[in-house]
Parts: sequence; structure tokens; C-alpha cells
Amino acid sequence: MCPTEQSHQHGQRAYLGERSAKILLEWLNSKARPKNDRVGKLLALNDDLSALPSTPEQLKRMLGAAKKIDGLVRGSKLRLMPVLDMTAGSSSGSRYWHVEWVPTKSTLQTRALVELLRLASSGSLSRIRRCGDSDCHVWFFARFRHQMFHSQHCQKEAFRKDPAEMARRRDYMRNERAKQRLQDQKGGG
Repeated sequence: MCPTEQSHQHGQRAYLGERSAKILLEWLNSKARPKNDRVGKLLALNDDLSALPSTPEQLKRMLGAAKKIDGLVRGSKLRLMPVLDMTAGSSSGSRYWHVEWVPTKSTLQTRALVELLRLASSGSLSRIRRCGDSDCHVWFFARFRHQMFHSQHCQKEAFRKDPAEMARRRDYMRNERAKQRLQDQKGGG
């Protein structure tokens, strides 16, 4: 391979939180995952915290969700141990400590819970979403705030099934057929 070809090859773009989300998504999309597991409950409760409360009822709901989240995390009996990595810092030779917290009991579920907590502390947990297509139940990492579907296929399917979109397409085709009939009448008569 010549150097110019090599310089134009790019890796896949990385998004903040996406790497941490891989283990969490593996657990969420796992067939072995129990229906009402702690990780799923925490994600559902996180939705209640996403909007700023504007009414006393919303504030009460948000505080209730926060209390439930605290109870679920404390009740997880999750035990973590620190793993220290001494890494060289700047060019001045200073060092800093990089501490990674790893579960003592390393199952996919405990690793997923640790990653969920990591994403929550970095503000990226809202990026973990379920696909917006009613026939698809895949969990995915939304690279963009407005992303609702895990694939273009699901996006097109949901768009195709949307009643408002169906009405718009029906009206469009009705107008197109009427135009074609007029054009045929002018050309044939």
C-alpha cells in the first residue's frame, strides 16, 4: 500500500461514552437478561430525572425516582476494587494516577451496572435508548441527541408505519395520479 492510500484511511469516529456503553448494551440486549433486572430498572428511573421539574408533582416524581435509584444501587451489593495505573502525564514528566474501579465479582451484569454508573456520572446515560421502531426492541447508544433508531432500516420502517406519514403519502399519490390523468387527457385529446 502506498503512503498516500494509507493517509486517507480513517478509523470509525468515536463518541463520548460509546466505548463504556458496549458492555451495558451487551447486557441489555442479552437473551439471558431477566425481565425486571436492576440495570433495566435504573434506566427506566433515569427517564424520570431527565426533565427539569416545573410543577410540584414533577418535583415529587423526580425526588421519588432519585430515592428509588439510590435504593437500587445500594441494594446491588456491588463490591468494587480499585486498580491503579501510574501513567506519565505531560512532557514535564509529572505523573498522575488513573484509578479504574472494577467489580470483585465479574459477571456481565455487574460489569454492565458499573458501566451504567460510569455513564450516569459522566452525563451520558440518556444516550442509552431503546429503538423507536415498535417492532424492534434493540438497545443502542445514540450518537446524537435526536437519534431515535438504531438503524436506518428501523427508521424507514417506523416512518412508513406512521399514520400521519401514510396520510401525506396517500394525498401525494392522489395528486400525482390526478396530474397524470390530466396530462394523458391533454396528450390524447
